[in-house]
Amino acid sequence: LRKHSHFGEEDPLYFPQPFSPSLPHLALIPLPSVDETNKHRIAWYHLHDSDFILVSPEDESGSSGGLGVITSTVRANMQRAIDAAKERLVAYSHSTSVPDGPNITNIEDDKYLRDYSCSLQWLMAQLNCACTRTRSQMAFALVQRIYLEMIARIDWLIAYKPLYNNMNFTVKRPEKVARVVGALVGNVETAEHLWRLGIPLWLVRDMKTKDPSLRVDKWLAPGDPAGNLALRTGGFQLSMEEAEPPNPNVWTGMLNISKFDQYTAMSQLLRRSATAHLYEEESQPTPSASQPSTASLRSSPRKRVKVETTTLPPPPPPTVRSKFVEVDSDVMPSAIRAWRDASQTVGQHFNANAYSSPLGYFLPDPQMIAGLGRDTGNF
Repeated sequence: LRKHSHFGEEDPLYFPQPFSPSLPHLALIPLPSVDETNKHRIAWYHLHDSDFILVSPEDESGSSGGLGVITSTVRANMQRAIDAAKERLVAYSHSTSVPDGPNITNIEDDKYLRDYSCSLQWLMAQLNCACTRTRSQMAFALVQRIYLEMIARIDWLIAYKPLYNNMNFTVKRPEKVARVVGALVGNVETAEHLWRLGIPLWLVRDMKTKDPSLRVDKWLAPGDPAGNLALRTGGFQLSMEEAEPPNPNVWTGMLNISKFDQYTAMSQLLRRSATAHLYEEESQPTPSASQPSTASLRSSPRKRVKVETTTLPPPPPPTVRSKFVEVDSDVMPSAIRAWRDASQTVGQHFNANAYSSPLGYFLPDPQMIAGLGRDTGNF
């Protein structure tokens, strides 16, 4: 993670990534622009110190120190862009709906669009709540990322997917190349499909597969990523500076067009920083054991704020009382116990044939019942 909450050359928001049929819309993320009239300009806006306003700068108690919100102007611009994207989706759904039929089309049932819409609604509500400067920046960066991916997904479903699924050589290539990030392609057939759709692409092939008749006019060394991005965008500047202190590596491994662990790790890092508890210290991501990182050695362990507490003496051990011992209380007065003793005395001499038994009067003694007839002579 770099200084301005992006992930360098591996970030699909700025640089082409390997094309995948499972996530084809990543190639259609709008290319950054310096045009003031660009409708997506707020998605590439870098927050300044003046964009964060403390909610209570005069607070001396420390309870709200450092808490604030992003200015209402920035939040309103972001919300207008989100609303415009949703209105476009609704307009397309109405134009393709069947009279007297269901109003919801397949495009609104897309799982990515549902996730993007719910996430944006929740995160924009979070931006209205006071939090630390770091969490505000992370939450805003996550909103920008989700918004651009939603725009790319809408474009793919509306304009590109129908042509891509029914590709033939009669499809006329657009005169202008789309102003999108583009993709890295290793398959010639896929490259031709994207070329006919007007999507910028970079064909990447192993030197062993080079055709012997292929003529190489000039070998070019790879240029600076930030410089190449500035050339493509007409001057958009993206800082590649490391954060201070440097962040540990988010993900380590080889790119794969069927597994998207790297993109998941990027999203989880921003989401974890944006949705943590208000007074919980920012934690650094810890790489998994299967993906060790040398940068993790310099990440400081998570610390807790020490709170001074007064040590109380241990409570005395509770007295163990037998469950069969009577408890002296006002509920059970002594007069009732006297009545019980009197009734026991009367009961022992009431029957001349009473048999002394350790069972008392809880249960009748079987010998007492059997001895009634012998003592009286009556059977």
